[in-house]
Amino acid sequence: MAPVIPALYGLVLTYEELKIFAKYCAPKEYSSPECNGDAAYALDCAWENKGVENCIVPLFRYNPMKYLYILAVMPSLYGTYPSVHFDCEALSEMWHHKMGTPGKMIKLIRQLWPDYLPEPEWLCPWMLRFIWEHINDTPGTDFCKKQGEQLRKKLCEKQGKKQGKEQSSQAT
Repeated sequence: MAPVIPALYGLVLTYEELKIFAKYCAPKEYSSPECNGDAAYALDCAWENKGVENCIVPLFRYNPMKYLYILAVMPSLYGTYPSVHFDCEALSEMWHHKMGTPGKMIKLIRQLWPDYLPEPEWLCPWMLRFIWEHINDTPGTDFCKKQGEQLRKKLCEKQGKKQGKEQSSQAT
């Protein structure tokens, strides 16, 4: 079976939009001396303090660089993207209503987890949660359920290997 690759779905933000987002979602962290106005770091600190599993992914392929705010992580086989529908217009309206930055449509993209970043601990559980929540909603065939079970097994093995490595490094 092919490797399971995390497929990310999220909002592409400019640095200015990222700052607006950080000021809205993490005002205390954003203004702290520790974060020193670093919007991505402020969001990471706020999420960690609140026990929220997420991160801001730098997208180096853009010039100037942009950032990905992750909305969903789904398992991908063979580097293909699961079919997902996000209402971009509703996301954009919500963004503008909450953040007060009218006149620009928020861009939603999908991409595979970048090779240049280590996978965070929460990535496999997010994909497993997606499988648990959607495997029985898949219309139709036993094939879908078999694929889902295979994915679930691979992700559990992958997570088990990570935990095994962590436990052996802690023992030394």
